[in-house]
Amino acid sequence: MDNYHGKNLCYGDAINIEGDGKIKLSNFYAEDIYYKFENSFIKTHSPQTKGPNVSLSNCSIKNLYQNYNYYSPTLITVNMGTVRLEFCDIDNINGVKIGLTSQENQATIKITDSKINNINSVYPEPIFYSKNYYKYFDDPGLYIQNVTLSNVFQDGVIFHSSKLLVYLYQVTFYNIHECYKYNNCNTFDESTIDSYDSAILHHSSEIYLFMNYCSFDHIYGKKGISLNTGYFSIKNSEVVNSYFENGFLYYPENIIISTSFSFENFIFSNNKSNKGTFLHISDCISSNNYSLLVSNSSFKNNSAEKFGGVIYSEAKKGFRKISYVFDLNHESKILPESLLMDLKKIDNNFVTNPTYLKFDENYNNTIEIYSGDRLEQEYSSSIYDDYGNKFSFSNDINDYEIKDLLFYEISFYGKEDETLRSKIYGSNRSYCLNNSCKFKNLRLVGTPGDYVLELKIVGFGNYEEFLNNSIKLNVKIKECNEPGYIYQDKDGENIKSCYKPICNPKCSNQGVCINDNICDCSKTSYTGRICSERYRLEKNKIFNYIILVISIGLIIVTIGSIYFVFHYRKNEIIKAASYNYMILTLIG
Repeated sequence: MDNYHGKNLCYGDAINIEGDGKIKLSNFYAEDIYYKFENSFIKTHSPQTKGPNVSLSNCSIKNLYQNYNYYSPTLITVNMGTVRLEFCDIDNINGVKIGLTSQENQATIKITDSKINNINSVYPEPIFYSKNYYKYFDDPGLYIQNVTLSNVFQDGVIFHSSKLLVYLYQVTFYNIHECYKYNNCNTFDESTIDSYDSAILHHSSEIYLFMNYCSFDHIYGKKGISLNTGYFSIKNSEVVNSYFENGFLYYPENIIISTSFSFENFIFSNNKSNKGTFLHISDCISSNNYSLLVSNSSFKNNSAEKFGGVIYSEAKKGFRKISYVFDLNHESKILPESLLMDLKKIDNNFVTNPTYLKFDENYNNTIEIYSGDRLEQEYSSSIYDDYGNKFSFSNDINDYEIKDLLFYEISFYGKEDETLRSKIYGSNRSYCLNNSCKFKNLRLVGTPGDYVLELKIVGFGNYEEFLNNSIKLNVKIKECNEPGYIYQDKDGENIKSCYKPICNPKCSNQGVCINDNICDCSKTSYTGRICSERYRLEKNKIFNYIILVISIGLIIVTIGSIYFVFHYRKNEIIKAASYNYMILTLIG
């Protein structure tokens, strides 16, 4: 069939082939197509032996809309057989739950020399979907060459495959899952979230994928590729200007990895992620069939919001530590040594979950103190990963939420004798800040003996809990036999402190400080809190008594004389002396 023009097509497949027929179409133009059910532009069904052979070339398909509430491949649905699409321009495909192609039962789809632009599904669905059994290793079930796929708005996955050989050559993917860029994607259904949250590839069983001269530019998603069984080869290709929240290659928790990856002449640049831009290993398990080979490749300007500009591992099982060394046959296990050296020049390129805590200085010597002494020196420690990367923390607490902080606790206990009584005073619970976990001004109280002062991470923030999460200092509390020191319980904890009393202000006039802020003034002529006050002179009690008796006697005599003068005031003698004057004289 040649030279077909169609417009306003509704309610059915444009090309529907049953059995094992063969059809060749060219110069095919269709626009404004509306589907209400599970229809496709090309659909084959009910194969008899090998299925049909369909070829469509020089086509233009525009403005296709699929209004169906279940997954519907809008372009090709093939159940056994082969469908070829070449020199086609496909633009503006919309629908509720749509993709481009679906194949199963050893079907083959070949798309070459074409452009596919502007795909928008209301809900996230795979663009190329297959439930297939590959026939031969050299006979791909999905073959795409010299094709551009651009402007896919909704989230989902480009390839969702199982038991399939996929070959991509000179394919450009541009601006895929743009909604993720603007945080405007529709929510996944619970049944599909694990299957379709990869941006590029998700597989449910063994798959072989070969890419050569391909470009992934401005791709967005939770992860790039989810592949735990099969073989993946990418050559002469690039992944640039993209964002994968959990990394381009992401190995989730509790998954057994049995995959071979090979990257050759590969460019990975200007990409961003949350953790591990290129490779993010969660707590998965590796098998003996796992390998990741990278050669003649470039990693530039990649950054992670939290950890690992290129690689981040938080595995606690099979991937306890990624190895970059050569094996006995001098074959690279992960990366060539030359590439490794270049990458390690950039801080934060290779990062794992924190694995140990270490003091910033060498504190191997035992700290010898008396009970009750204060550690005035500041002790600082830092957190490191498997590669010796030091984790950094902002010095501004406002940069964090409580759930992001690493909290530590400091304890003080007997080194070998658990019966030793001890107590720690000061800020022994805090959080790591300004690139390290620090403490100082701790006051240690204990009976004489050997102790351990331990700092232990008890809150891990954004990290997974790690085993080597504590550091220790050896402390020896000495016997209290220093002259001028006293040994007594000053804290009410039934643990004695050994200390030299301090009086502030100091004792004056040769007074002796016998306890904190207590002065002994017994050997001075002074008194008071600091021996600065003079003694008051005591009065003579006998002398005071005599004076009192004399005074009382004189008062009695005076009163009696006044009475006598007053009573005999008319006497001539008293009159002659002046009565009033005599009274005044006696009173005086």
